[in-house]
Amino acid sequence: MASRRYDFYLKDMLVSRNRIEGYVHDMSFDQFEKNYLIVDAVVRNFEITGEASKNIPKEIKAKYPQMPREQMYGLKNIVIHEYFGVDHHRLWTIDTSDLPANKKDLRERLKIKDII
Repeated sequence: MASRRYDFYLKDMLVSRNRIEGYVHDMSFDQFEKNYLIVDAVVRNFEITGEASKNIPKEIKAKYPQMPREQMYGLKNIVIHEYFGVDHHRLWTIDTSDLPANKKDLRERLKIKDII
């Protein structure tokens, strides 16, 4: 596999966050849970975010310890390997509460702006 610069992985993470926000925008939890196309799209983008997070170099991880990379990678492992037990409510909480703050932190701390 060809190696990529870490900033491309950061961009992948930001694009995935933007997509997740777009998918669930103006939805209630009930609407989200009943719409398997949206649930599947959100899960896929959490997979991308988690996989990209593991490719961030140690020195960058050390510089920005507030980024929850281990949690991102852990969530990716859950949605891939324990797909039968994915908690839709937990995904919703991450979508609506954790994700906006994390996205803002990613943009501010790593100086990535307007990447789509």
